[in-house]
Amino acid sequence: VHFGFLHVAMNSVILVSTGREVEAAFGPGVRGMTGFLVFFFACSVIGALTSVLAHNGGPTAMAGASTGVSGLIAAAGWVRGGWRGMASLSLPWIGLNVLIGVSNMFASIPIGWMAHIGGTVAGAVLFPVLLALFRRVADRVSSTHL
Repeated sequence: VHFGFLHVAMNSVILVSTGREVEAAFGPGVRGMTGFLVFFFACSVIGALTSVLAHNGGPTAMAGASTGVSGLIAAAGWVRGGWRGMASLSLPWIGLNVLIGVSNMFASIPIGWMAHIGGTVAGAVLFPVLLALFRRVADRVSSTHL
C-alpha cells in the first residue's frame, strides 16, 4: 500500500473531501491559504516526528502526505460539528490505525500508523488554536484598513 498508487489515491481522496472546507474556515484569499498550509505542514511534521519517536530514532520509511491529511480529518470534524464532530471523525481513524499497529505484531503492514495518529492528534489540537490566531490577525488587519 505505501509508496504506491493506492497510497496516493487515498491521500488525494481525503485531501479533496476535507481540504476545501478546512481552508474556508481560515478565511478567504491569501490568509485562508496561508492558514491552511501552516496547519497542513504542522500536522505533517508532528506526525513524522511521532513516527520517528515511536521507532526510538531507528530507521523508518515515510512518504506522502498522510500525516497532513490525517490532521485534516480532525479539522474537518471541528468545522462540521465542533469537538463532537472532531471526535466522530478522528476516533475511528485513530482506531483503524491502532488496529494496523496491533496487526503489525503478527504480519508486517508497511503503513505509518503512528505517524497517522500523530497527525490526527496534531490536527485535533492545532486547528482551533491556529484558527483563532488567523482570525485575530485578520481582525487586526481589517480594523487598520477602515
